[in-house]
Amino acid sequence: MDLLDPDTFAAALTGASAIFMMRLPQIVKARLIEPFLPAARRAGMSRHVLLSVKGAENNPILPHHGMERLIEKLRFAWTHIRPSDFMQNLETEHLASIMERVRLQCQLARVDPPLSTFPTLEQVSFIRC
Repeated sequence: MDLLDPDTFAAALTGASAIFMMRLPQIVKARLIEPFLPAARRAGMSRHVLLSVKGAENNPILPHHGMERLIEKLRFAWTHIRPSDFMQNLETEHLASIMERVRLQCQLARVDPPLSTFPTLEQVSFIRC
């Protein structure tokens, strides 16, 4: 699916009951997903899961913040997953600390509801944006 080509939306949404979306680093404007979201609603999608980032709910500078607001505005049943860190950060932000001090500091939070309550992979159309 191409987020810049609405003609590709229908095929990506066919047979799906929910959406799992993650933002690629090169997408810096939330408005790029704006045409897709109404199309998803028209196609019958009611559940939207976004892989966001910690603090996105309060930081309008982050593209994830805008994505979350757009999803909420369209009244999806939504879940924003806000991990404190990503595996890739071990090779970037945390690498110096790991190599120099053999130490990794990260914040952990209790997950509620448990991850097992998310839809199965067969029920989700994976879309990278």
